Amino acid sequence: MTMPAADCHAHIFGTGHPFAPDLVYAPHPTQCGTAAQFRAVLDAHGFTHGLLVAAHAYMYDNTCLLQAIADSGGRFKGIALGRADASAHELRDFAERGIVGLRFNLSSFGLRELTEPGADHLLAQARELGWFLQIHCEHNELAAA
Repeated sequence: MTMPAADCHAHIFGTGHPFAPDLVYAPHPTQCGTAAQFRAVLDAHGFTHGLLVAAHAYMYDNTCLLQAIADSGGRFKGIALGRADASAHELRDFAERGIVGLRFNLSSFGLRELTEPGADHLLAQARELGWFLQIHCEHNELAAA
């Protein structure tokens, strides 16, 4: 029996999903691939599961992430990017579709995502859903947050 093993941070830059017009960065073509290609990489290295992280190349469009989770046969869960004005219904839908947390990027956006109007509500909804937060930061940014 194979021991379960998970890749705990991967992005899917799938074909057919356009990047955000105001993207923070564009992934290099060598970083792009489909969810099926990622599953093949996991298989080749003996990983049973993957935790996919929404990428800022898509900003708050989690479509590519949700599609990859749906097509994974239960192998993937995800960390979404959530807008401060996301409704409780939208977040519950995310949870039903395999989202288990939210990502905040202090390195790119500073404290904006944590302090903008509605952020308190978003964080409260995440807590109610039992989600965790993934904080992308450098240096002393976490202390400032």
